[in-house]
Amino acid sequence: VWVPRAADWFIALLITIEERYSMLPQPGHRLQFLELQLELVEEWRVRLTQLLSAALSGAEDGSCPRELTAVINSAHHTRCVLLQWAHSLHYLQLHYYRRQFQHFTQRQHHDDTDSPSSSSDDDDTDSDRKSSKPEADSDEETMSLKEVELRAKKMALNEVTRRDSVVPDLSDFDITSPIANLTVTDPLPGDEDAEEAGVFAEAPALLAHLRDAGLAALADRILLEFKATLRDYKKQKWHAMPIVEEKALCVSPA
Repeated sequence: VWVPRAADWFIALLITIEERYSMLPQPGHRLQFLELQLELVEEWRVRLTQLLSAALSGAEDGSCPRELTAVINSAHHTRCVLLQWAHSLHYLQLHYYRRQFQHFTQRQHHDDTDSPSSSSDDDDTDSDRKSSKPEADSDEETMSLKEVELRAKKMALNEVTRRDSVVPDLSDFDITSPIANLTVTDPLPGDEDAEEAGVFAEAPALLAHLRDAGLAALADRILLEFKATLRDYKKQKWHAMPIVEEKALCVSPA
């Protein structure tokens, strides 16, 4: 697939950002740079959408669909790279960190919104119940950053090992069935498993939607051009055309 220069430079920018923050010791700092990457991906998708609209308006005027092809290839290349990165060890760890951070934030927000509306007797009973709880619960609630990082590495390694050990079942793919009336907007089998974007959330799915929209527009343009070339062919009167006399093949004396 032809990769436009802009898409190649954008992926190189994301790789440069990843190399700069991957060695940071604090997970929170790495998550901040991850949010920057996600914002850049969203801005890139919005820009591709604008270019797609401009390319579609230019295609109606009869211009070359090179811009439309560039947008389609850029969206497809970016989506494939994001899905490949989502299964790597680095982004699996960040995905776990982000989920833990969101969980802790929601729990803290829930604790702050709860207002104590009980009497002193209720406070005494609550204090007795809290003192009777096992210490294991308090240890689970107060996880240090080091424990979170170790658990994230362990879960990420297990996920990578699980993905590498999965053998595809060839019986799920029917190679004998013919491909008929397949449009570019019809979802292909197996795309649901490929949409496991991990930390990139819905970005690959939105890029796939943009790519499919561009492919549908490109297919309609090719079909219209093909129909336009057939008009002169259909108007020709084949029964009234002069018949070319057959000439006998001869060999020259030389």
